[in-house]
Amino acid sequence: MPTNTQAFLDYLHQEYINEDHILSKLETSSPTIKKLQREKKVPKPTYEVSLKVQLKAPNIQTSNQTTSRFYPKGFENWVKLVLENADATTPFEQFQHQYKTQIHTLKHIYIFPNSVEEQYTADDVIEEKWNDFLAGKFGLSTNSGLPKDIATLTIALEMIRYLTQDCSKDELAEDELLRVKHWVNCLEEIIPAKAPEGDVNSDEIRLFYTARQQYLAKN
Repeated sequence: MPTNTQAFLDYLHQEYINEDHILSKLETSSPTIKKLQREKKVPKPTYEVSLKVQLKAPNIQTSNQTTSRFYPKGFENWVKLVLENADATTPFEQFQHQYKTQIHTLKHIYIFPNSVEEQYTADDVIEEKWNDFLAGKFGLSTNSGLPKDIATLTIALEMIRYLTQDCSKDELAEDELLRVKHWVNCLEEIIPAKAPEGDVNSDEIRLFYTARQQYLAKN
């Protein structure tokens, strides 16, 4: 747990959705969510926080431990999608379709090599993304945690790495700078705010902030 516990808890409540709130909105139960997670249909929580509260006073001494689970903001929509399409497509097929569609859409808007699209829509890559999605990892680097934003994150970071050589270039050509700006803007729309303590952020978030500061702060 970060040293400033209250600041971190405030951050979680601002940037993520508590499981209790999700259960209330979906009118479902924690066992139902856990069952879907065991069946590898919906993601695990991005953060799981256990807190022990102790009370000491004259003639009184009590303690209580609570666990709160936090999900990205798109988790509720994904659970609804899974439940509503239980007899149609599998969750993986839904994930694959949304992910591939977004990469194809981005290619037409921002133009990047066919090789990039082919690389990141390969079966083994999508399988890896799916497993990270189920593990709750994309809640660290996207607001929604959903396939569309995962695809945007993936391509934007790949292009930023390519254009800046992992932020090793001192300066960028004008066209490179413009393209980096486009991709940074894409990321600004989908990534969560920086956590109070940076060590809990993902590498993707750190790359985003490095690129923005290094190349766009003065532009």
